[in-house]
Amino acid sequence: SGKTTAPTTAGTTAPTGAATTPAAQTDPTATLKFAWGTNAGSNYDPHTAPNPFVNVFLYPAYDRLINFTPDGKLEPQLAESWTFKDSGKVLELKLRSGVTFHDGAKLTAEAVKLNFERAKTDSKSTLKADLASVVSVDAVDELTVRYNLSAPAGSLPALLADRAGMMISPTALKNTDLDLKPVG
Repeated sequence: SGKTTAPTTAGTTAPTGAATTPAAQTDPTATLKFAWGTNAGSNYDPHTAPNPFVNVFLYPAYDRLINFTPDGKLEPQLAESWTFKDSGKVLELKLRSGVTFHDGAKLTAEAVKLNFERAKTDSKSTLKADLASVVSVDAVDELTVRYNLSAPAGSLPALLADRAGMMISPTALKNTDLDLKPVG
């Protein structure tokens, strides 16, 4: 036909000089659907998982100390309550009693301390930056955990509602295949 064509944003061609359509109007009742595909990378270890998008695979296996509600508020999960003390330099959590891991081990303050120490020191940990403000964790008693902070860290409860708060069985922490066999 002798007409020339020009590329469009979709990568197809349209006749040069073709009429353009007016910008679409926004529909306030429309629903935007979005999906994000990610590979778990064969890693079900919350301390060493390679990216934050693997949480979709980790949430069914691991409960967290604190939970986010759908509207973004923090609520108890494994910890019944939490309180900042000492001008915000201590975060103390009271754990739920009677909680067990898939392998039968009990959730205790010592188990939380072991999880913290591994997440803070393991050479493959991807949580070190999240836990940088935490100097140490004490098991005050069987169900009381104390996070000792270098400075007030108001964001710590929110971090404990994510991978930093996912609890792994203390028995399973010794397994070298934890990335393939989660024990939450």
